[in-house]
Amino acid sequence: MSEKLFLRIPEVADSLGVSRATAYDLIARGQIPSVRLDGRGGRGILRVPAEALRRIAADAIKATDSANPERDPR
Repeated sequence: MSEKLFLRIPEVADSLGVSRATAYDLIARGQIPSVRLDGRGGRGILRVPAEALRRIAADAIKATDSANPERDPR
């Protein structure tokens, strides 16, 4: 089975360990990129690219490591 390219908001929230409301808020503030896929009714279906979420996590780890140079990496 192949890996998902886009994640639903509950999946994003679960991956980040936050509530769905927080995930929606982060998307609304532009901290998490999202796309609207064509859906019925014209509004579209909100999804987050999985690669973008991985990039955000990697950037957060780098920022934490550079802010705490004496931190034990274990």
